[in-house]
Amino acid sequence: MDAHREAYERLHEIDWDGDARFFNGYPRDRCPRCGSESIAKNGHDSRGLRRWRRDSCSRGLAPVTGTIFEDHKLPASAWTEFLPGLFSYDSTDSIVRNDRRSPTTPPYWLPEVFAVLEGIQDGVVLGQHLKVQIDEL
Repeated sequence: MDAHREAYERLHEIDWDGDARFFNGYPRDRCPRCGSESIAKNGHDSRGLRRWRRDSCSRGLAPVTGTIFEDHKLPASAWTEFLPGLFSYDSTDSIVRNDRRSPTTPPYWLPEVFAVLEGIQDGVVLGQHLKVQIDEL
C-alpha cells in the first residue's frame, strides 16, 4: 500500500513552476471560446500561470483555457508519459501497468486526445515518391 500511495503522490504532484513555464510559453492572441482578439494581459494566478482578460466581457482566461489541460489535476509531464504509450499502440491495460496509473485514467484521456487530433489528417498531402501503406481498423 505504501508503494502504491507513493507512486500515486508522485504522479499527482504538480510542479507548478514547471507547468507555469510550459504553459506560459504559449502565447494567446484571441479567446479560445469566442474568438475575440480583444484580450489583455492580467497578471498571474497563484500558481504562476499567466492570466488574460477579454475586454468584451471581462471574463478571464489562461494559457490552458479551451485545451485538454483546462482543469487538469495531473502535471503536463503526466501527459508526456502517457502519449508515447498511446502512439506506440500499447493497450490501455499496458499503459496502466507501465505508468502505474489508475485504470480509469486512459479511458478518460483518450477522448481528449482524439478531440485534439480531430481533423488533423484532412489537410495531409503525401509526396509523389513516398511509399505508404494504410491499414484502418
